[in-house]
Amino acid sequence: MAVVAACMPAVADAADGTMSLIDRTATDPEYDNYPNFRQHALTILRRKAAETRPLDVNPYVAELLGGAGMPSVELHAEDVEEFFVAAARDELTIVRAMGFVARAVRETGVLTYLNGAHAREVVGRFGLDVGLAVPMSHLLLFAYIPADTSANDPVQCRFLAVYGAQYEHRFHRDVLNATLKVGTGRDVPYLDPWDDGAEIRTAYIVEGRIMYGDAGIGYVDVSGIGGRKHGLLGVMQKVFFFLPDAIDGMVVRGGDLHVNAIMNQRVEGFESALRYAVHYRDGMLIAPDGPPAP
Repeated sequence: MAVVAACMPAVADAADGTMSLIDRTATDPEYDNYPNFRQHALTILRRKAAETRPLDVNPYVAELLGGAGMPSVELHAEDVEEFFVAAARDELTIVRAMGFVARAVRETGVLTYLNGAHAREVVGRFGLDVGLAVPMSHLLLFAYIPADTSANDPVQCRFLAVYGAQYEHRFHRDVLNATLKVGTGRDVPYLDPWDDGAEIRTAYIVEGRIMYGDAGIGYVDVSGIGGRKHGLLGVMQKVFFFLPDAIDGMVVRGGDLHVNAIMNQRVEGFESALRYAVHYRDGMLIAPDGPPAP
């Protein structure tokens, strides 16, 4: 219970008279264009303040997340559903939505994690196009992990994605005209914390940091994703190899997406284009990774 008490002032009622995280979220102009996601954030903050506990998972998962005993909350199926539904109602990009979560993780210092199967299930059941998102096929676990950063550092937290298989993935061609291979970084022994009958298996890690600030919103220092360019060079790479760590960062600045990867690209008007936001796809169920690249 001491862990709960430690994080409560930052979330609910600040004892020193400063504005609490909930109060600031209710008035934060960053949320003004996203009223449904603001309400989702307020609901989650209130709900999870009471659910914060020392991390208590098996040693394989605890090691990946930074060690047993640290303050943590699990996002359950209903939390994940609310996240995607609120983002779809506001036609919010996953990049900014994850940035909002990362800001809360930084302020509370609470590790936040979820079952990847819940994200895949929600996207499929609601027929959502997730726009530009962290690849979700074979996703086993996703975590926002507090990072030791200074007050002026735009990095809000680390992220860690655990995959059950290596596989090829494509973003929209105008975002990155290349074929990616998810899970080309380190592999680890993994024991599913949501399956009492699970056996230890090999899993693959994609990780990086999430930033939110004047320098932009997005992912930096990404590792664990290989890539192959299209075109003549891509033909040669297809025969021999995927380039390691193909994506270093994907950051939104001034509404445009700046991709720092095996081929740098800029997507103008990224945050104002529906195709890159979470949205309902005419009631049609689609694959969890979104529509095929054009």
